[in-house]
Amino acid sequence: NGHRQVPLQDVHNAFRYCRHHSEEWGIRQIGVMGFSAGGHLASTAETMYVDSTTRPDFAVLIYPVIIIDENATHKGSVDNLLGSEASWTSREDKTFDNWYKGLYEYDGLKRMYTTYRDVTPTTPPTFIGVSTYDKTVPVVSSVKFYQALVKNKVQAEFHVYPQGGHGWGFTDLSIGLDPKVCKDNLGSCRPEFSAALERWLGQQLESVNGKKELPKVAREQFTRKPDKVVYLYPEGQNVDKGIEGITIGPGESNGCTKKEELTKDMNLKFTGDSARFELYLAKNPNGKMVIICPGGAYWFTAYVHQGQYAAEWLNSQGITAAVLKYRLPYGHWNVPLNDVQNVFRYCRHYAPEWGVKQIGVMGFSAGGHLAATASTQYIDA
Repeated sequence: NGHRQVPLQDVHNAFRYCRHHSEEWGIRQIGVMGFSAGGHLASTAETMYVDSTTRPDFAVLIYPVIIIDENATHKGSVDNLLGSEASWTSREDKTFDNWYKGLYEYDGLKRMYTTYRDVTPTTPPTFIGVSTYDKTVPVVSSVKFYQALVKNKVQAEFHVYPQGGHGWGFTDLSIGLDPKVCKDNLGSCRPEFSAALERWLGQQLESVNGKKELPKVAREQFTRKPDKVVYLYPEGQNVDKGIEGITIGPGESNGCTKKEELTKDMNLKFTGDSARFELYLAKNPNGKMVIICPGGAYWFTAYVHQGQYAAEWLNSQGITAAVLKYRLPYGHWNVPLNDVQNVFRYCRHYAPEWGVKQIGVMGFSAGGHLAATASTQYIDA
């Protein structure tokens, strides 16, 4: 009702009471969780605390309202918290001085209660969960809060689910809710959310009880041989010719004349004429295929840990994989993208033979940038 201090005062008093009885209850950590406008209140609790008693040990924000002074907000929450905009901006029954001061006060309050601006290095660890297509509270609110946490080096996790919209909360049918009355809009993402939150809360407890050391298990060396190795430019990158009838030529050379080198860290450097991909066919294919672009700052390709092991995991899910050893650009920015597009051409050509109906792209670090360019700067279907 426009009395902005009231909800936060209530949270602070709840913390004071619970801290007082925490030893009696066997409690060593007290956090705060909020949903939607309650998420905004939780975010004020973790940023506008008074002392160590009222400071949460951790916070969980679920599709929270964060922004008050920008377009990406929930106007109903703003009006209910601060009072209607008209009550601040209207000149009626106000002296000029009171009206003018009110305008500045309103702007200041909106800025103060836009809580991503209030994050500091002492803000407690925070878990954020949202859905992409939230039409009630734009996801950009949570993005900005997360960015502020990262900037201030606060431990944070940010989970974005492809479905759910707004208000999905704990509408989990497994806890006994009647599906005829309550639909779980989070759907197939529910197990992911529940597992992530459970793990994260456990990690917060570890900070008090001490972290349990898990036995270290050495990973077996990758030994599987690819089903096929395809060189994209059989006559080298200085001949503008691809694989006849399937791919196009290299377009331009990256200028590399050195022999390709495999470092002791199993990274490839100086890839030029040797541009190629390794094909790993799934034993139990589900019709999907992924072209993998390893990272390496466009200076090398980390093709083992960010390529072959990724292919191994994808194969275990029934997904065929192609690990791309693309030409490094050396200032020729079109070169890596041309290589990815040629892999797509080749794989589309043989897709029926391999039982593939969909082909996607995956990238790590600089390879993620390459995957993003493949997804946005494609030439045709």
